[in-house]
Amino acid sequence: MFHPFKFLLFVAVIFFTAIESHGQIATGNEASSDQEYAGVFSYQLGYEEGISCLSAGVVAVQESVSEGFTDRANGKVCRLSASEQDATILKVNQFLQKKGSDTSDKSVLKDDLHQLPHAVGKNNSYLIGFHAFDGMKRTGFAPDTKRFMQGFTDAVNQSQPAFSVEVLADVQRTVESRLIVHYKKIAERNRQSELLSFKSKAGDLQKVEDGLYFRMIKPGTGDLLSEDDTAVIDYTATTLDGRNVDFTFGLPRPVTVAIGEGLMKGLRRAMRLMRAGGEYELLVASDLAFGDLPEQGIEPGKSLSLIVSVVGIEDFDKEGKRRE
Repeated sequence: MFHPFKFLLFVAVIFFTAIESHGQIATGNEASSDQEYAGVFSYQLGYEEGISCLSAGVVAVQESVSEGFTDRANGKVCRLSASEQDATILKVNQFLQKKGSDTSDKSVLKDDLHQLPHAVGKNNSYLIGFHAFDGMKRTGFAPDTKRFMQGFTDAVNQSQPAFSVEVLADVQRTVESRLIVHYKKIAERNRQSELLSFKSKAGDLQKVEDGLYFRMIKPGTGDLLSEDDTAVIDYTATTLDGRNVDFTFGLPRPVTVAIGEGLMKGLRRAMRLMRAGGEYELLVASDLAFGDLPEQGIEPGKSLSLIVSVVGIEDFDKEGKRRE
């Protein structure tokens, strides 16, 4: 989801290693057709997802990844219900928080990978493949299952990428230019479709500014937060149609956020109205959320509803008073 609120299993890490192309596309530093771009990008996407799993220490069942990608390619619905998907993500996040180790040491990973229950690992792997197809489809390229799985397998096996850094960079530029146009269209459609529901939900809340509404559920104590504070919070984020897109409630521990850094605009501004120990409801329009860009399951142009509980403030004392 949104920094710092992101599903840890989808941490994007990619290693562009300058090596000789293995001949999968035409010789040279540029792909010369949509079909070639699609093949390289499918490989690149699979490689990124594989590296993400390896870096996070999450078990990757390659057969399940392939099944998820193939199911989506064939127009099938996800095998996991919405509640099963949420349960899988929750268990993976709990595993990662409990593990809490530096996963850059691959010798440590070999043991850690087997600590996550196999059924959870299979479901997570299926979701990786299923949602990766959508990421590929948004570019307008035809996803290539074989290339995607080749990239994923190379990454999990810690093999070097099959394409040179020049080829990957060329494909990346083309993909980015296509995505900008595609996301803008989706964002405008979503903004128009949410006008009535946003207005309805905003009616019960206090307006902070255009696109940001606020309600105190439980009062806090001490001074109001400032952008210089570092807060410890629990939260739930949903789209206006009620779909849960991110959360920390139920995880082993809350998250720590620097209010003045890295948060979406709406949340950063609303937190200045909060106090330690309080709980609050927010309604954030897309322009103060992620605008025309998608963010881990959140479509471009989508508004968000949040419940935020301020567990504590790192520079406050136990009585909620600001330390000098």
